[in-house]
Amino acid sequence: MRYIALALILLTVSGLFAVCDTLYLCSDWNLISVSVVISGTLDSLFEGIIIYDMIGGSFIPMTDTLIPGKGYVAYPVTDTVLVFCGPPLDELPVTEIKSGWNLIGSNWEGWIYADLITVPPGIIDTTEPPRKYECGGDYFSEDTVYHGQGALVFAVDSGNVTTAIEENSPSAKPEAIEIFASPNPFNGAVRIEAPSAAKIEIYDVNGRRIDDIARRVQPDEAISPNQGDCRALRARNDGGAVFVWRPGESLGSGVYLVRATEGKETISKRIIYLK
Repeated sequence: MRYIALALILLTVSGLFAVCDTLYLCSDWNLISVSVVISGTLDSLFEGIIIYDMIGGSFIPMTDTLIPGKGYVAYPVTDTVLVFCGPPLDELPVTEIKSGWNLIGSNWEGWIYADLITVPPGIIDTTEPPRKYECGGDYFSEDTVYHGQGALVFAVDSGNVTTAIEENSPSAKPEAIEIFASPNPFNGAVRIEAPSAAKIEIYDVNGRRIDDIARRVQPDEAISPNQGDCRALRARNDGGAVFVWRPGESLGSGVYLVRATEGKETISKRIIYLK
């Protein structure tokens, strides 16, 4: 199995909630990230370990300050265990990518293609799943990139990539929009609660839009989305709406992403379908 193992340790550091990434590095290539908020230089944090970045298929030696969440290639002389503790990293840092294979790190919650935002849009080939590396083995594909890991994605053009970042300006609405889904995981259908004015979309792990619940409906009016059935149950007094989504027969078990957009604000929630 993979030699990058991840451990979650809960502790309190100076009154702050903190978590720990435990990285098991073998004496081979390791695709990693540090998904907690810490500071220090790569030389001091990875003493005696060669560190590279990969941009556009090229390896670039790295010796500067650690960027939490950024992907790195680590090559130790011997098997090594490193533990990094700090507040969990919420979002990916803005990462430069170029045409070809690029190394992307991870925030604490991890990501799938639907979580990524690129500038310009559409420059990552989502038909190529993220690729990880098994020490002493070969590359393998896996849809979800977890904290502490790094993965290669293929870009068709140059630009930047990150995950969704909430607006934090004085003009932003004080109340953030929210999505609720239950049961989660679900089998036949999932109940989704979201703002009635929001555009609701459902994506698969490759970033492909499965359903677009864009127009508002009357209670119990059927919607005809692309890959499933959705029915509006009722409007809530607080301005929200309740839906029930049933995946189409062609959809398999796995992780899906419900995304709500209202004005300039976007929020996402993972749901797990067990067929």
